[in-house]
Amino acid sequence: MPIPLMRILLVALLTSSFAVAQEPAASQDATIQALLKEVHALRIALESSYQIGPKIQIALAKMQLQEERVRNVTRQL
Repeated sequence: MPIPLMRILLVALLTSSFAVAQEPAASQDATIQALLKEVHALRIALESSYQIGPKIQIALAKMQLQEERVRNVTRQL
């Protein structure tokens, strides 16, 4: 996880924990559940973005190989 993103999450969690400390117990549970859902959604988004990166690199490498082949064939012609 990138460092700036971790800092943002840490600040958000600390800030919300101070705000939650002043609320009644029932409201705390709802807030914690909402935060957990948000963190889970964020984790899923990060995982999907990490999976896309290598696929894009492979596609670019294939394109470069194809361009090189086309240049070689063009030179031969």
